[in-house]
Amino acid sequence: MLETTYQPMVIPTTFEEFLRFEPTDGFKYEWNDGELIRFASMERKHLQLIRQLNRLFLQTSAHKAGGELICEQDVVLTGIQMRRPDMAYFSDEQIRDEENEPIAAFCIEVISPTDEGEKIEAKRIE
Repeated sequence: MLETTYQPMVIPTTFEEFLRFEPTDGFKYEWNDGELIRFASMERKHLQLIRQLNRLFLQTSAHKAGGELICEQDVVLTGIQMRRPDMAYFSDEQIRDEENEPIAAFCIEVISPTDEGEKIEAKRIE
């Protein structure tokens, strides 16, 4: 019989540790200036909105030029921030560039009734 032991999740304390962090609790995390922020994945009820945004995006010149709206992609905003927006736009050039970490031209966050006003405003400003 194979015996397994429980390994507690080690919480990162620096941005560098966070970049190597692999959570084992089923949640996703963002990093903001030393703060580890836990959140759940996008909810199923958001699928219709995401689908509509994608269908509209397919009609744009940005899509025709090879750009994409990508869901829940890691987005490094600064040397101390890594977010996972609901959707983020990346150009064809950014997607093809395997050397540099791309910074999204814009991000889309789906607002839920349970989201706190202060956090919504802070993300909007970012």
